[in-house]
Amino acid sequence: MYEGIVWQERGPAYDSVDGGNERGNTGNEAYTAGRVNSVLIDAADATGNTVFCGSVTGGIWKCTNFLSTQPNWQPVNDFLSNMSVSSICQNPANLNVMYMATGEPWNNQGALNGSGVFKSIDHGITWTQLASTTSYTKSFEILCDATGNVYYATTNGLLRSTDGGVNWITITPTGTNVNCTDIEISSTGRLHAAFGFFGTTVYHRYTNNPATVTTSSWTASVGIRKSATASMRMVLASKGNTLYALTCNSSREVDSCYKSTDGGATWTLKNTSGYTDNVTNGQGWVNLTLSINPDNDNEILMGGLDAFKSTDGGATINRISNWVLVSPYVHADHHYMKWWKVGANRKLLIAGDGGIFYSTDDGGSFVNANDYDSYNKKFFANNGTGSILKWENPTTGDSSIELTFTAMSGKTPTAFTVSPYSQVGAGKTKLFIGTTGGGLFVLNNADTVKATSANAKLVSIGTNSFPNGTIRCVAVGTTENNLAVVFSNYGVSNVWVTNNGGTSWTAIDGNLPDMPVRWALFHPTSNTKLILGTETGVFVTGLVNGSSTVWSPSPEFPTVRTSMLKLRKSDNTVLAATYGRGLWTGNILSILPAKKIELSGILLSNDVASLNWKTIGSNDKIKFGIEFSSDGVNFLQIAKLPSGSKTFNHKLDIEKGFYRIVGFELNTSPIYSNTVLIKSNKNESSLQIVIAPNPVKVNGRVILQSNANGVCNWAITNTQGVVLQKGKELLQANTEKNINKNISKLSSGYYIIAAEQNGIKKSTSFIKE
Repeated sequence: MYEGIVWQERGPAYDSVDGGNERGNTGNEAYTAGRVNSVLIDAADATGNTVFCGSVTGGIWKCTNFLSTQPNWQPVNDFLSNMSVSSICQNPANLNVMYMATGEPWNNQGALNGSGVFKSIDHGITWTQLASTTSYTKSFEILCDATGNVYYATTNGLLRSTDGGVNWITITPTGTNVNCTDIEISSTGRLHAAFGFFGTTVYHRYTNNPATVTTSSWTASVGIRKSATASMRMVLASKGNTLYALTCNSSREVDSCYKSTDGGATWTLKNTSGYTDNVTNGQGWVNLTLSINPDNDNEILMGGLDAFKSTDGGATINRISNWVLVSPYVHADHHYMKWWKVGANRKLLIAGDGGIFYSTDDGGSFVNANDYDSYNKKFFANNGTGSILKWENPTTGDSSIELTFTAMSGKTPTAFTVSPYSQVGAGKTKLFIGTTGGGLFVLNNADTVKATSANAKLVSIGTNSFPNGTIRCVAVGTTENNLAVVFSNYGVSNVWVTNNGGTSWTAIDGNLPDMPVRWALFHPTSNTKLILGTETGVFVTGLVNGSSTVWSPSPEFPTVRTSMLKLRKSDNTVLAATYGRGLWTGNILSILPAKKIELSGILLSNDVASLNWKTIGSNDKIKFGIEFSSDGVNFLQIAKLPSGSKTFNHKLDIEKGFYRIVGFELNTSPIYSNTVLIKSNKNESSLQIVIAPNPVKVNGRVILQSNANGVCNWAITNTQGVVLQKGKELLQANTEKNINKNISKLSSGYYIIAAEQNGIKKSTSFIKE
């Protein structure tokens, strides 16, 4: 049971800095995506159109027309227990079996810890976490050999499973390093592995018997890193007995390219002098990848900040992509490359911080903490340890002053909140500041304070009970006395509240999982109701109650890091900003209903929804109505109950249902409970909508697909919700339904198409040019 809200995904669909950052864009490059570390081209699809990719915080996605001009990417599952995908592989012996490793290993600030390996046995439709791997939080790569054995490269060593992931043993070669940064299985069956990360030495080891190799039976190659020059990372690429290796020096720049033609036994340094171009721009610890032309052993592609090609076996390189100024544009920071063939034609794919880019001509071309005082027009931002920057005229100029605080010595500002009760006029802005080390302060007269008076205006309002962690948000309730602060650390009490302006504080983590919390938002009329943005989505409570506070994940919201929440008070819309799944909106009155009936529910056997509720502040004459919805928006009354009723059972015939209680008292308006979502044991329908092309010029094609039979109703609306076109289609399970629509009469703008089948509702957007 959860408190229910239907969230709507809002994008973005385009790169927000296009136009401001002149990067030689030619059209399609405007579409945007986040960082992608891994791509799997489905070996079961000879056309090369079925592709899976892993977002570093947005989960796993699938496309079935990858080689088309408008790929139909869809999230596979927004509710996996971990959404940080580092690597995906497929079992060559059974193409229905796939593995997905989680957790970025780079130790960068934006990295999200993983939770081991997930496995699919139905060709990527459903995924199950392997309990034997949950302790592994940082993954480099996962691979299967020809017989289905699995090899898992982590920051805690190289592991092998010969029973489908049930059990694992460590096979890290003796005398190397626990960081296994890359693994390759060549077409000869030889397993190659690279070790060493952020140290001074890298190692290459290989074995002809990967299924039985032990820590002591690997073979060491000859020729890599003969000199004493430090190296902090190495990546590999293989094509039969031809292999290449790139190494990074202590400056995190590619300095050497090695080649082997005898299956990795001996290696030769190919670039006798350093490359004139900085391949990785000092970021070789995170963005470095390598691939070999499937038709030419002397041609390789290396990715770093941009992509570079060598046609002479690595001796020299030339830049073939750019993320600024010059075409062809490929977003910076490359993490994965694949050069492969579909039939007789070569294809090239690059995945990086801007999503996936694709080329059919070997890379000749490619297809793509602060706050603002709105009252007195001041902008506040971190300026380093013990200091903040105040921008005096952000709307008209660049005048700013630095404010340094003795009380913040050793602490770095990390959260800024201008009090919503500040007023227009000199000296009337109050600024709350959270810092590292658990510091919390209020700066009075923040709009007029000068460097000479800064210390006198700063007051500490924290407590020694706060953890030695990082405050990410300070939320203000109905008054400045009602505050909430959240910490973005593991192993601490993450959520604290005060009702007296900071004189005393209470931790209210309750049943909240041990995870970073990044934002808090009060209900606009209640200080006992809070929404949190956390490492795994949005959590809510209807009653702040100290250590007994009960938190629930907001249903229908992805289990993705949520970095910020904002409330538009005019219509109570909450905007949630995620790290991996874009922007989402919902109504705060649905998320945190301020009602006098508290509803809970569970699923009994035989798919029976059992509802229980209690009333607060009502008389004993109150009568009840039971309302049901398949989408959380449109409710129908399914039962009327007499006063004194406290329970109700309902047979749930669809995959999920939303319930709420309405109470009727004489001479008063109806009283609504919170909404609960109950999911049945039925397999949820998978309804997909694709608009092609998008943007639409004249004629647009609507493609509907579902895994269930049944009538599907669809409608096209504008952003105000006005229905412009609608229709009804009979869908057959696992069969595409094409609807040719003439959209020429629509004005240029943004539109939404929604579809509903068997109680399942999906929507997507398109642009009319």
